[in-house]
Amino acid sequence: MFELPLASNGAGLEVDACRSCHMLWFDTREMDALPKWTPAGRSAPDALPQEARERLALIKVEQIRREAQRTEDGEMPSELWQVAAGFLGMPVEYDNPISIRPLLTWATAALCLVFFLIARATDFGGVIESWGFLPEAAFRHFGLTWITAFFLHAGWLHLVGNLYFLLVFGDNVEEVIGRGRYLLLLLGATLAGNALHALGDPRADIVCVGASGGISGVITCYAFRFPQARLGLMFRYYLYFRWFSFPAWGGLVMWGLLQLLLVVQQTAGISNVSALAHLGGAAVGFGFWLWMNYAHNKSSPLPA
Repeated sequence: MFELPLASNGAGLEVDACRSCHMLWFDTREMDALPKWTPAGRSAPDALPQEARERLALIKVEQIRREAQRTEDGEMPSELWQVAAGFLGMPVEYDNPISIRPLLTWATAALCLVFFLIARATDFGGVIESWGFLPEAAFRHFGLTWITAFFLHAGWLHLVGNLYFLLVFGDNVEEVIGRGRYLLLLLGATLAGNALHALGDPRADIVCVGASGGISGVITCYAFRFPQARLGLMFRYYLYFRWFSFPAWGGLVMWGLLQLLLVVQQTAGISNVSALAHLGGAAVGFGFWLWMNYAHNKSSPLPA
């Protein structure tokens, strides 16, 4: 994505444009800021012949019908790795292409993999205990465990699950906000997740590891930035399976409700998943989206 300057009633207006799909993305009030155009000498409804207007109306109705059917019935993803992810219960992103190489997202995923392999090749349990985040000794190693815990994972499933969400949603966020801000988002969400975990989890003597706090911030920022992006899940029951799709904002609502349930279990000491860290990271992701919206609107004032 890149910022495309447009002229609007004599004032500057920038919208997000995608190099690969040639689509424009309008934020709040940007569409209303565009100047209204009417062909000279005729009103807008008479700009096209009657037959052409009827054809356009039929095309629009068919497009709406197909979209409604696709949303209702679901649609199998086009790529094999997406189908495999669906069989494993992972959400699939249907249609949100990028036009950059998300180098920071790739580098973060690679570092997580390298740290995990190094830990497995040495003293895995010792590395986790020493460099994981421990609430009762939060500032050991000069506070470095607030960061190193992000790159450590308890097992292969923990690692692969986190990297999947990072790679699927992180590339779009990195593109629209830039690498510097993306790094700030990951850092802030990670620190906030660790802080909320330390404040709310009663088991202060158990280390916490994993990138999910920081990734929760990325997911939340993604859902608010692309609320209508289509995601898919596969429902499986023995040999029966069915895909269904939903917008990103709906996925965020379902994810948030699940986290609230897991918080109850975590604070009761019966869950090993730190939903508190997830919610702490999500709060930063939401705050970051608000900040970016405010900064964008302030830098591109709209006409009165």
